[in-house]
Amino acid sequence: MIFFALGSIADTFIFQGNYGDISSGLVFLNLSDFNTFGIKSILNILFLALLFVSLCFFVFFKEGKTVFFALNILTVAIIGLAVPDFFYISKEVKKYSANAGEGQNTEVKPIFTLSRNKKNVILLFIDKAQAQFIPEMLKENPDLEKSFSGFVNYPQVLSFNGHTLMGAPGMLAGYEYTPYEMQKRSSELLVEKHNESLLVLPRIFTEQLGYTAAITDPPWANYNTFIDTSFADSYPNIEVFKTRGSYNDLWFIRNPKAKTFNSTEKVLKRNMLYFCLFREVPIFFREFIYHKGTYWSSDENSNNFSTLIDNYAPMDFLTDLTKAEDTEKGSYINLTSELAHTSCFLQAPNYVPEKNVSNFGTSSFSMNQEYHTQMATFILLAKWFDYLKEEGVYDNSRIVIVSDHGGEEKESDFEENEELDKKISGGFYKGRGHYHCLLMYKDFYKDGSIQTDNTFMTNADTISLLLNNMGECKNPFTNKKIPTLNDVSEVKKNGIYLTSSDAHQPFSNGKYEFKIKDEEWWHVKENIFKAENWVQEVPHD
Repeated sequence: MIFFALGSIADTFIFQGNYGDISSGLVFLNLSDFNTFGIKSILNILFLALLFVSLCFFVFFKEGKTVFFALNILTVAIIGLAVPDFFYISKEVKKYSANAGEGQNTEVKPIFTLSRNKKNVILLFIDKAQAQFIPEMLKENPDLEKSFSGFVNYPQVLSFNGHTLMGAPGMLAGYEYTPYEMQKRSSELLVEKHNESLLVLPRIFTEQLGYTAAITDPPWANYNTFIDTSFADSYPNIEVFKTRGSYNDLWFIRNPKAKTFNSTEKVLKRNMLYFCLFREVPIFFREFIYHKGTYWSSDENSNNFSTLIDNYAPMDFLTDLTKAEDTEKGSYINLTSELAHTSCFLQAPNYVPEKNVSNFGTSSFSMNQEYHTQMATFILLAKWFDYLKEEGVYDNSRIVIVSDHGGEEKESDFEENEELDKKISGGFYKGRGHYHCLLMYKDFYKDGSIQTDNTFMTNADTISLLLNNMGECKNPFTNKKIPTLNDVSEVKKNGIYLTSSDAHQPFSNGKYEFKIKDEEWWHVKENIFKAENWVQEVPHD
């Protein structure tokens, strides 16, 4: 028993491993290799063998008191670790409950107003949406072409990081808020620079262009994990709404068959014991206990349903959340959705939530959960676009659909280079697709089938697309002119600098600067799919 106790402590604290992000159901989000037969696993087994021999030695020479004394010290040390964690977790839960857990909306009423007689500008931020899926989505569901009429798709598009924390600011506010440019402003708090990026566009539209502005679910506002709307309190003309997780009860009322879905709380309670065991066993056995994230549950598709409906319901209710009317001002809307970021199989061909999925679709990505949730996102957007057309507010709307980063899987479009992918992935992801985001654009009064434009783009071009030909606009925080599309073409002429840093939580970075190592900077130019155009290089002006 002493061996098991000490071995568990060693496995938990010395050989704990680094498995990346974990979901609310205790499923690792990006893990591709448990290193079951790696060097660390071998060292783990050798250490336990040495521990067992050492204990036998102490017992043989009747030195049990020494072991007993060591166990007492370890017990006190573990209590010392546990008590502060207990209070920290309790504090965070109370903080979350007071903000994110405010309760459900009792009705679905419009929060967006689109103008029939003025222009509308719509930014659709689809977290983790992937450009690689678009051709297969259109092939599998040709009706999307009609709903997405007038759009241009940009296949050659990059984000500046593989995570929201560093990838979203540039996407929302342009090149002044890419990681490299934010690093230059080293005397300013990161959280303040991030909040600026959330406010640049709505302030331009309300203060410089005379539009109304509505935002939903701002990412990392005030660097809080919950949806914090207080960052915009000083700007009463900007409306901020929390939609994620706010319509679950109403959605379940409208979809009574879905009540059989397992809740995250139920899954978490079951998996917690298995996860504790996962932490305490040697590395060699962990993949067996994890069992593809099911922890040996017979209900393999139940883990993500609560998170799924948190994000599915607002998209499903988009037509109810929108009204169209004649207005005195144009409308700017920034809608954020994490549905495509939720990994879950859905029932094809409509890609709807189903407890036991039997139809996985006909695409080459049919067994890719992220394809399923992105397809669901686009089907729900198509329904909304059809509604906008019926209401007469689609033609006079400029729309950008964009993501903050791509997925973790390898993409066949990229020229194969295992060494390059290994360098850039950091061990958690499978290559350059992590930075291959989505960018689609529809201008005012554009129609026709979806067009493809192979121009080298980044998600920081979003602000220039949204403000194209709307006069000279300035960043209200820095007073710098927002670059035109011609300006950003010049910026990208010699390539761009992105970072592969995995420091994607606020606590992983400093107060003023991101923690980015020199080897985590990459220069990319021209054709993003060619391996030779990706060079490990520290940025320089």
